[in-house]
Amino acid sequence: MPLSEERVRIEIFLPDSPDPAYASLTSVLENEIALTFGGCSTIQGIKGLFCDKEGNITQDRISLLFVDIEFSLTHDAELIRNYVDTLQDIVSSALDEEEILIAVQPIYHQATQRLS
Repeated sequence: MPLSEERVRIEIFLPDSPDPAYASLTSVLENEIALTFGGCSTIQGIKGLFCDKEGNITQDRISLLFVDIEFSLTHDAELIRNYVDTLQDIVSSALDEEEILIAVQPIYHQATQRLS
């Protein structure tokens, strides 16, 4: 079965904090992306590790919000960059975090079909 045409996956990695501002931001982003592209997915409670400047490893809980869109990084790079900049502005205005990662990558799908 052939792979789909190139799509673009946008992933937003957010701290999974009990602070209500984080849940509110997640909801805002989910609604924004769902209204713009027809849906999105969120995975909560992911284990994240990072190493600080002193070399200490700290564990964090993160939420991953992602969407696969029918665009191409080759043909639609500026449009995608502008949209990601908009998402970054939403995040920056809502949270006082040092850094929030938004990743963009090409992705291909292969749908499975049930055989009768």
